Amino acid sequence: MRKKIAYISINSSYSHSTPVYGQLRVLTEQELDNCFKWGLFECSINDNFDMLFEKLISFAPEIVISTAYLFNIEILEKIFKKISLLIPEAICAIGGPEFLGDNQSFLNRNDNIAAVFRGDESSFPHFLKNYKKPAAWTRIKGICYIDKNGNYADNGIAIFNKSLDNLPSSYGKGYFLKDKSFIHYESARGCVSKCSFCTSSTSDGVKFHSVKRVESDINILHATGIREARILDRTFNIPEQRAVELIELFSSKFSNIKFHIEIDPSRLTDKVIKALNSTPKGQFHIEAGVQTFSCISLKSINRDIDTAKLIANLKSLAASKNYDLHTDIIAGLPKQKYYDIIEDISKLVEISPEEIQLEVLKILPGTPIANDPKNGIKWNPLPPYEVLFTPDISFEELSSVKILSRIIDSYYNIEGLRNLFRFAITRDKNFLFDFLNQTRPLFVLRDKPSFKIRLNALFEYAKSKNDPILEGMIAFTSCLIGCFSKELKNARLLKGSEIDDVKKSFTAEILRESNIEVAKKPVCLAKFNFNTGELFLNPFADIKTGNFQYLFYYSRFGLSGKSVKIEVLL
Repeated sequence: MRKKIAYISINSSYSHSTPVYGQLRVLTEQELDNCFKWGLFECSINDNFDMLFEKLISFAPEIVISTAYLFNIEILEKIFKKISLLIPEAICAIGGPEFLGDNQSFLNRNDNIAAVFRGDESSFPHFLKNYKKPAAWTRIKGICYIDKNGNYADNGIAIFNKSLDNLPSSYGKGYFLKDKSFIHYESARGCVSKCSFCTSSTSDGVKFHSVKRVESDINILHATGIREARILDRTFNIPEQRAVELIELFSSKFSNIKFHIEIDPSRLTDKVIKALNSTPKGQFHIEAGVQTFSCISLKSINRDIDTAKLIANLKSLAASKNYDLHTDIIAGLPKQKYYDIIEDISKLVEISPEEIQLEVLKILPGTPIANDPKNGIKWNPLPPYEVLFTPDISFEELSSVKILSRIIDSYYNIEGLRNLFRFAITRDKNFLFDFLNQTRPLFVLRDKPSFKIRLNALFEYAKSKNDPILEGMIAFTSCLIGCFSKELKNARLLKGSEIDDVKKSFTAEILRESNIEVAKKPVCLAKFNFNTGELFLNPFADIKTGNFQYLFYYSRFGLSGKSVKIEVLL
C-alpha cells in the first residue's frame, strides 16, 4: 500500500492556489515511481480550519508538509501543533521562503516539525526516501533539523543544478486547480539584480524554462479555461530577446489570457517596450519595481542604476493605453529619509501610472539586509517583519508613511479621483505633507472612507488653504462621480425636456466616455468660472477664466465615465 502525503496549502485568498504542490508531486513521482499517494488540503488564511482537520484525519497521512510565507507562517505553526495531537504518528515537514535564515529557534519551539526545507523542490524526493531514517538526513541538501542529540543541523540550500526544462511539468500531469480566478506560473528562477532586501539576492544566477516549454504549459492552461496567469519571474524583461519572444507568443497565441508580469523598469529596452505596446489592449498588467528614485538609497541596496533612464522608461510605459502600469515604492530603505519618500510619490504622480503602491520595507529571513548588523535598521521580529525605524527615518515618520499609503490608495488608485489628486499635488509641492497632517485622524481609523467623506476632506483642505481653484476642481470631480453635497452650489440635475433645452443652446465636445451604457436621466449641468475639464485631463494645463459649463451623464450603476463638455455659444 502506498504511503500517504498530505500537502496543506494556506493561501492569502480564495482566488489563487500554490504551484508548489504540483511541483513537489510531479518530481517525486518521477524520482520515486509514484509510490506515494497525495492529498491536497487547501484553505485561505481567513477560513475556519475545523473542516481541514476533519479531512486530514480521514485521509490518515504518514507525512504532512506545507509551504510557509510571511502571510501564513503563524497560522501554519498553530495548524501543525494541532496536527501533532490529532495525528501524532505523522512526520511533519515544512519549507518555503520563511526558512532562508537561521531556523534553530523555529525548530526548538516547534518540536512537532521534524525538518524544514531551504531552496527548491530538488531535495524533497531524497527526504521521502529517508523520512524514517534521521541518521541519513546529513546527506540531504537544503534541510535543517534537530538531531537525536539535540544539536541543530543546517544542510545549506537546495538548488536544482540543471536546466529548468529538466523538471517535469506539473501542468502536463494536471496537478493544478482549474477553478481559481488566476494561476501562478513560474518560467524563471533567480534574478539578475542582487537587491539586498530580496530573497532572490542570494540566487546563483537565473535559470529559465525554454520558450517552447512555456508555450507547452500555457497551452494546457488555456485548454482548461484558465484566463489569467501571474508570471512569478522576478525580472520578466531580462534577457531582452526572451522577453520579446514570450510577449509575442502570449499576444499572438493566447490573446484571451491576461498576463501579470513583474519588470525592472530601469533595465527596460526599446525592443521590450515596443513589444508590450503591440499587445492587445488590456492583456497585460505590468508591475514595475521602482522602490525609490533616491540614488544613495538605491546604491545602498545594490541597485545602482541610471534614474534618468528609469524615469524615461516609466513615462514610456505610462503613456501606453494597451496595459495598466502598477508601480511600487518602498519606505524604510537604508539611507532613505522621509522627504525622499514624499519626493518619490510626487515623481510617480507626475508620471501617472494606473496604480502606486507604497509599503514599508519588510526584512525577510536570510536576506543580506537582515544579516547586516551595521546598517542600524530595526524591525519587528514577527511577520510581516516591517521596519520600525532606521538611522535616517523615525518610527513616527514611518507611521506617517502608512497613513500616506492609505491616502494614495483612497484617492490616486481610484480612477475617478486620480486626476484630482494629481492636480492637488502639482498645484502645491507641500500638499502631501499638509493634507496628511490635516486628515491623519480620518485615515488612522479606516482604510477607505466613503467617496463623500473623501471629497469633503479635500474641500476642507482647500478651504483651509483659501484655494478656490482646488475647490472648483473638487466640485468638478464630485459631479463626475455623481457624489453631490452642499458644496456643489453650481450644479443641478436636469430631467426630461430640460436636457433638450440645454443641448439646443450649446455646442458639445466629449471630454471623456466609457463603454457603459448611460441613462437618459438624471443628467447634471454644472457651471464653472475656469476650465475645470481641461485641468482635470491635464493638471499641467494653463488656468483659463471664463464661462464653462459641463454636462455629466450617469448610468444606473453610478458613474458612467462619460462627461460632455458644453461651452456657451457667444
